[in-house]
Amino acid sequence: RPFSLELKQGEDGYDALVRTLAQGWQQEAQAIAAQMGGI
Repeated sequence: RPFSLELKQGEDGYDALVRTLAQGWQQEAQAIAAQMGGI
């Protein structure tokens, strides 16, 4: 399923970027798992 997600990055720098990306992937993983539970 296609998705689009925008998150605000609270800080500058590579570490903050990686944390924000991880947060986004975690949200998507939870959404996919919730959909899979309904199958």
